[in-house]
Amino acid sequence: MKYIVIIVAVVGMLLPSCKDYPVGYLSTEYAKYNPDELLVKKEVTDPHRIEFNIPWLSLPIEGVEGTAPILYTIKEVKSQTSFDMDQFLKDVNVRGNGIFEVALDHKIPSGNYVISLQAKNEGHTQLISDIFTIVIE
Repeated sequence: MKYIVIIVAVVGMLLPSCKDYPVGYLSTEYAKYNPDELLVKKEVTDPHRIEFNIPWLSLPIEGVEGTAPILYTIKEVKSQTSFDMDQFLKDVNVRGNGIFEVALDHKIPSGNYVISLQAKNEGHTQLISDIFTIVIE
């Protein structure tokens, strides 16, 4: 009987600790790009880039910490230029480490495009507002 009381007491102490806590963590407080702008030419004159269809690429995002994998998606694009968001999202994507990729044969009008990203991993989602600018010339 004494052992049953001890077992019930131990189980009773352990039960409150069985809460659902999010897995891992995600911190975007110090997120940045360096440089935070990508210049993309509308008319490509580099024969090497044309021959191998090399897209325009940014450097990876810095200052994001958290449990891997961290996935990035474009959540908002601001611009003074009128543009088709669906076409923009066909021409611009974000790779796994936050690298922006702009297709060589993009159809984005000339202008500045300020992008907000969503960073997401298991159990966590954070918006990183106005983090990067793509300049189309």
